[in-house]
Amino acid sequence: MCGIIGVHHPRLKDQFSVDSLNKCRDLLAHRGPDHAGHFSDDQWYLGHRRLSIIDLSPEANQPMLSEDENFMLVFNGEIYNYRELGRKYPEIRSSSDSRTLLSGYMRFGKEFLKEIRGIYSFAILDRSNGSRLIMMRDPFGVKPLYFSWKDGVLAFSSEIKSLLPIVSSEIHYDALLAYFHLGYIIEPDTVYTSIKSIDPGFCYEYVVEREELIRTRIFDFQFGADRPDQKSDTIKHSEELLKVAVKRSLISDVGFHIALSGGIDSSLVLAFAQEFSSSSVEGINVKFADHEYDESEVAKAISAHLNTKLNTFPVESDIGNVEVLENILTHFDQPYADSSLIPFYLLSRVCSKSSKVLIGGDGGDELFGGYLGLYSLVLQSRFPRRLSLLGSSFLSGALPHPELSRKFNRIKGIMAFEQDFLKWVEWQSWVSLHEEIYKDNEVSQKRNEYLEKVGERLGYANLPAEVLFQDAYTKVRLRSDYLRKTDMMSMLNSLEYRVPFLDEDLAKYAVRIPFSEKASFSKKKKILRSIHSKIYPKSISNLPKSGFSIPVDQWLSEKDFDDIHMRIQDGDNVLNEFLKKDYIDNLFLQLKNRNQKMISRASVYQRILILFSTLCWFEKTRLNANIKM
Repeated sequence: MCGIIGVHHPRLKDQFSVDSLNKCRDLLAHRGPDHAGHFSDDQWYLGHRRLSIIDLSPEANQPMLSEDENFMLVFNGEIYNYRELGRKYPEIRSSSDSRTLLSGYMRFGKEFLKEIRGIYSFAILDRSNGSRLIMMRDPFGVKPLYFSWKDGVLAFSSEIKSLLPIVSSEIHYDALLAYFHLGYIIEPDTVYTSIKSIDPGFCYEYVVEREELIRTRIFDFQFGADRPDQKSDTIKHSEELLKVAVKRSLISDVGFHIALSGGIDSSLVLAFAQEFSSSSVEGINVKFADHEYDESEVAKAISAHLNTKLNTFPVESDIGNVEVLENILTHFDQPYADSSLIPFYLLSRVCSKSSKVLIGGDGGDELFGGYLGLYSLVLQSRFPRRLSLLGSSFLSGALPHPELSRKFNRIKGIMAFEQDFLKWVEWQSWVSLHEEIYKDNEVSQKRNEYLEKVGERLGYANLPAEVLFQDAYTKVRLRSDYLRKTDMMSMLNSLEYRVPFLDEDLAKYAVRIPFSEKASFSKKKKILRSIHSKIYPKSISNLPKSGFSIPVDQWLSEKDFDDIHMRIQDGDNVLNEFLKKDYIDNLFLQLKNRNQKMISRASVYQRILILFSTLCWFEKTRLNANIKM
C-alpha cells in the first residue's frame, strides 16, 4: 500500500520545482514510509511513497519504468492474482504485482485491466505513441484516487492534501450542504470544486495532444440482474467464492492480522483465513470500558472456538481528548463525521506496531443484506403511499415510547418524498432533510436539487426500490463513508487494510442474488448466517449485529464540548454562515441534558461531530490556503 501523485503541465519546470513537488509527495509519507521516489521531465512529474508488502526488494520501488522508459507506473494497493496472471501469460510473469500490472498493460493494453483482482489505484504514463496517462481505481473504490483537470493541467494523488498546494481550493458549497445531513461528502465530489475522485471500476485516459479525458467502464456491478443460479445453490456458491476471496487476500510477504469484532463477517474471514494460511492466524481487537460498545468478549469466544490467538488491547485512558480527535478529523482533508473512525483509528494504531496488513469484514452488510433499514424501505415501497402515510401517522402519535414515535415520524417523512434517492438519503442521514437548520430557506431547495442530480448521475430514476436501496448503500455510503474511513485511518498508521467481501468475483455473484433471499424482518444476512452456523455454535451465530462505534459523548469531556461550542459561536466560519444559531445551541443543550424525548443520544453527538469536523477542516484549510468567504 502506498501513496501516489502526478502532475502534467505543458511548462512544468516553469511552474513547479522538483523540490516543491517532492514536498507534496511527502505529505503522503504516512502511506509509504519505506521508500520515496520520483520521475520528472519538462512536462511530467510522478511521485511515489512506498509501503513494502509484496516483493520487498528495491526492484519493486517506484515509479517503475519499462526498459525503453516509454511506460512508467505509480501504483497503490495490491493485485492479488498477479501470480495467476503470470502463469496465464508467462511473458509478463514477475515477483511483484506492480511489475505484472505494468507488463500486462504494455502487452495487452486496457483489456488487461479487466483481469486484475485486488484493491488498487494507479497511474500509467504511456509514451509509446504520443503521450497519455491511464488512471484507475478498484471496482468498489477501496483505494482512493483524486484528480484535478483544468486548462490543460492535470494533477492526481492518493489524498487531497497533496493536491491543495497545486490546484484551486474553492469550496464546493452544494456538496457541503449535503454533508451537513450525511456526515460525509458524496463521491466523486469533494469539498473543493476543482478536485474530484476517479470513479471506481472506470479507466480514465488523458490524451495530452488532444487535451481529452476519456472515461471507459471496466467493471460494473448491477443489483437486481437475473439471478446467478438456482436458490438451492446460492449458499454453496457464496461460500466457495468467499473462500477464494479470503485466500486471495492472504497474499503477502509480510505478516497480517484479522480485525475481529463480534460480527458474522469478520469471524467468517478469520475462519477461512485459518483454513488457507500457511502460518498461524491472529485476530486483533480493541477493548472499551463501556460494555455497550465493547465486543472483546464475543471476539474471545470466536477465537477460542477456532483455537486461534487473539490480541486484545484496552483503549488507553489518555487518548480521549479533543486535540486527538481534531488531529484525526483534519487528516481527512475535508469534512467527515462518522464516529466509528475513532475505534478504527485505535485498532489500526495498535495493529501497526506488529504488522503491516489488517484484513476485515467490510462489505458483507452491503452485499448480503445486513441493514434492517434497507429491508424496511423496500417493504414500504410495496404498499400504497397513502396507506403507508396513514399508518405511520397513527403510530407516530399512538406509541408511548419516544424513540419508537421518532422512528415512525421519520418513516412518515420519508413516505412524503416522491424522489426515491431523496427517500434513501432521508432514511440514513443523521439530520433529517425536513429539519429547518439553515438560515435561508432557499438553501434546502438547493441541497435537494444537488442530491437529485447525484441520483440522476447514478442512474436511479425509475429503478425498483429493492435495487436502488442496495445500490445506494454500496455505491454511495460504503464508498464515500466506510471505505474512506478505513483507508484514511489505516494509512495514517502506515497499515494496509484488505476487504475480501469486496472481491470482484464474489461481488459479481452476490449482487445478482434476490434481496428476499438475503434478508427478512426476522433475520438479516441469511446466507452468511447459514455459512456461519456450519462453523460456529448457535450462541455465536445468532448474536445480533453491533456496529463498530464509540459514544463521542463519553470520549470527550463536558469541558471539551463547551470549548467546541464556544469555538463555533465565536468564529467567522462556514457553520455560522449557513446554519441557524438556535439549531447549534439546542444540540449542545440536548447533549448536556440527555433529553431523549427530543432526539436520541447517538444522533445528538453525531450531529455535533458533523459540526466539529466542519469547523476543524475550515480552520485548517483557511489557515493553509487563505480561503476567502
